[in-house]
Amino acid sequence: MIPEGGDPGGAGGDGDPGGAGAAGRAHGADAHRARREHVAERHQLRRAGAVAERQIRDISAISGRDVPYTPVHDIADGSGAADGSGAADGDGDADGSSVAEGDGAAGEPVVLDVDGTLCFDGRTLAADIVEALLHVRARHPLVFASARPVRDLLPVLPEDLAGSALIGGNGAFVRRAPHADVEVAGFPAPARALLDGIIESRSLPALVDGPWDFAFTGDEEHRIFRQLDAGGLARNLPRSALPDYAKAVLFTEDPRVIEQLRGAGLTVSVHPDEHLIDVAPSGVTKHSALRRLGILDGSYTAVGNDVNDVELLRHARRGIRVGGHPALDFAHRSIDRGSVAEALTSLVA
Repeated sequence: MIPEGGDPGGAGGDGDPGGAGAAGRAHGADAHRARREHVAERHQLRRAGAVAERQIRDISAISGRDVPYTPVHDIADGSGAADGSGAADGDGDADGSSVAEGDGAAGEPVVLDVDGTLCFDGRTLAADIVEALLHVRARHPLVFASARPVRDLLPVLPEDLAGSALIGGNGAFVRRAPHADVEVAGFPAPARALLDGIIESRSLPALVDGPWDFAFTGDEEHRIFRQLDAGGLARNLPRSALPDYAKAVLFTEDPRVIEQLRGAGLTVSVHPDEHLIDVAPSGVTKHSALRRLGILDGSYTAVGNDVNDVELLRHARRGIRVGGHPALDFAHRSIDRGSVAEALTSLVA
């Protein structure tokens, strides 16, 4: 044991009497810690800036409004310069976002419904499911395919996954990449007139999504309303003020209404447990949106839980059903909610 007082050239280090070497190392450690915290803070600012820029770009792309934004490097550090550590914080994809954008995943796409498949509270994805999705994304491009419009899909997805390709409105909306325009397949004028006539003649509560804003006249206690425009980015307008109709939800199960809509060639998905029907333009489904993304039948894995996932799973190389909806009895595999993370992880086992 070294006696108290230190051994010059020994415990103090390099011939530094009185422990000055230890003090020097402590000072160096403090400096390193301060530097690390500085870099972490700047990285956090850049990530926050990237999120803000992405959201504003999405608003502009979908709504057609000219929404100004500050470039991410100006938000982060005022100059766009690197932090001096030898690499710019956000330019080397240190957070893994490049994989979400598809440049690091070479396997077949994995196409996933969201509500009832990955999200069970209408607001968030469980941590184990997010971890499993990130694991899958390292090997396979992800596509999230939801009944929600892209506007309402983005707040549910964690930042690390929001750069994936998105299908919204049961196929009415497609976003290929993080900053790409959102493509909207709207109802033609005769179909819009038919919807208006049905809603008005039967006094039906409804949700009609336009390219960005929406018209809602239903029960505000309904699940649909609680997850509507969670980001507070759109406006609830009269239907007549929407430039186009992209998707409609009618709060009815009347078979005459369903027959009338299907007779006009529109795509109708019936959800009796929620007492509503989803209506999309003729031929528009999650499956048809895959073709717009260049994804061919038999070349992807699909995971879904409901009637609006039928065609998605039917044309997949491998279809996984979450839950027990009878419309998906043909799926290659069925799992319960508690097994979703494990099943996703097994895709890259």
